[in-house]
Amino acid sequence: MFFVISGYLITGILRREIEAGEFSLLGFYDRRIRRIFPALLVVLVTTMVAGWFLLMPGDYADLGESAAYAAFGLGNLFFFWNTGYFDQAADLQPLLHTWSLGVEEQFYVVWPMALLALFGLTKSWKVTAFATGFLVISGFIYAAVQTASDPTAAFYLPHPRAWELGVGALLAFAPTITHRALSEAARVIGSLLIAYSLLAISAADPFPGLNAVYACVGSALLIWPSASPTLIGRVLSLRPVVGIGLISYSLYLWHWPVLVLFRHWNNGAPPTLRAAFALAIVSALLATLSWWFVERPFRSRQINRAFAFGSVIAATSLVAVASVTLLSTGGAASRLNPSAAALTAGEDTWRYRCPYTAKPEGLSRERCVLGVDWELADERWIVWGDSYSLHLAQLLDYAAPSGVSILIYHECPAIVGQRIMRHFPSDPAYNEGCSATRDEMVRFLRSNAKVDKLVLSSAWTSRLPDLYPAGQQGSDRTVQLGAELLQQGLLDLQSDIERPLEIVVLGDLPLWPNRQSPVDCAVARMQPILRAPCPSDLTGIPTSAFLARNGAAYDAIETVTRASDLIRMEPLGKRLCSEEYCRFWLAEEFIYRDDGHFRTNLPARALEQLATILRLHEI
Repeated sequence: MFFVISGYLITGILRREIEAGEFSLLGFYDRRIRRIFPALLVVLVTTMVAGWFLLMPGDYADLGESAAYAAFGLGNLFFFWNTGYFDQAADLQPLLHTWSLGVEEQFYVVWPMALLALFGLTKSWKVTAFATGFLVISGFIYAAVQTASDPTAAFYLPHPRAWELGVGALLAFAPTITHRALSEAARVIGSLLIAYSLLAISAADPFPGLNAVYACVGSALLIWPSASPTLIGRVLSLRPVVGIGLISYSLYLWHWPVLVLFRHWNNGAPPTLRAAFALAIVSALLATLSWWFVERPFRSRQINRAFAFGSVIAATSLVAVASVTLLSTGGAASRLNPSAAALTAGEDTWRYRCPYTAKPEGLSRERCVLGVDWELADERWIVWGDSYSLHLAQLLDYAAPSGVSILIYHECPAIVGQRIMRHFPSDPAYNEGCSATRDEMVRFLRSNAKVDKLVLSSAWTSRLPDLYPAGQQGSDRTVQLGAELLQQGLLDLQSDIERPLEIVVLGDLPLWPNRQSPVDCAVARMQPILRAPCPSDLTGIPTSAFLARNGAAYDAIETVTRASDLIRMEPLGKRLCSEEYCRFWLAEEFIYRDDGHFRTNLPARALEQLATILRLHEI
């Protein structure tokens, strides 16, 4: 909706200026800069100041970097490059919403010159409209294909989004609707399409693809020029609605940082309905102040061009300097004591610095190798899994017996691919990729007698509800079906390898049970910081709760071990638990980096204790 309306307004303005012979590129960018940047920069600076009191170092460094990108109109590129598996959850990024502003600003760079060139070559608005329509159709097809293959790129990058702006641009060439009944019908249908898009599209759906048509076409029908007033038009012309329209840009800028900073204060938990209502009021008040004291003065001609440009350049430079400072200081990590700072060190808590890599014959690329040199080792292990294999690297490197080399095959759970699929809508190519990597590793293990042991690791319990047999759509997924498929997948893997090979399945770990961030709660316990109280007992979770949740996966693996002499289980999760609690702390260190992964920057004493408790030397 934002893109359609923006494309319509900007193209209409450009067309009128070109027809009147008054188009000025400098004048166009003068208006755009006055419209966008003063309010944006105030929000960026204010959010960075608030981050000093509310954000952990890793999150604060990310905020600084995203602010710099947003200040230069590149917010969408930052979030495209920083929305990986272990990056801060998108809905906890205070400036996430600036991705759409970045797309719009990039549209402003390209479209005025493109429109001027199209009209200059053709001297006809009809031909220009036809060319715009061709761009919309071809762009939509490209976006639909891109959404199916790479939804992250389709969401954040400008070219898959261009057709949405193009729908609005095309509307600027459309004839005015002169028939009253047709105008009323267009408004009603447009409103229904927008309502449907709000109700039918969930966070699990790849977007934008075919499902983006509802909001785009609905928006176009709602704002299509009409010669006569309509009922919906009169409703949208009411003074309160117009008032919201006046502050809409500032409201767009403020609402998301207000919500996200509240969630950080609330240790990651979303607001209650009452809190959400209060946040909406705060956002509206800030937006009103921003419109009155920032937007209106800068958009008026009382502030000359030199002062407006100078202010924007100075504020942008301030944001850039602050960003560099935050990055160089690790998000002002000195605000916290060393233990708390290490726990919130962002990438350092999950990215293990691999000692060296190797590419044994049969593998497509180099892999992380722990212990001794792969070619010179007395014994060779493969650790195969997803992120729950990678987070064990530091511990395995510490606990590996002498003479052993361990290669980390960090891809997918070993059971996923070919016969068993995983429901993973955010990555449409996931199962295809898992099938390819499973084929590669099975061939490697089948033909490579140098490998002495295969270690499998994943969050088996979390995977069970997502598993379904190949060839089915996955709509009838259940935990029971997942447990049966886990058993089948392990036995199929042993059979596919076609040679005797010891397979060790690592039992999965206790998961942090609450909606709040365990790291935030742990830091708040270690050091006073501006945070809501955590109601959870940070000692750990009850062992009974862990056994109840993880029991199906453990039972499935134990069933397989009884059926095969080559498969055994190491119950890592159970080893973290006493009769009462499963622990999250060792040597006064919180050992997790989120709700279920170990930190990879544990200090030596905690690392030693954890490796001993898990009995990794027995693997």
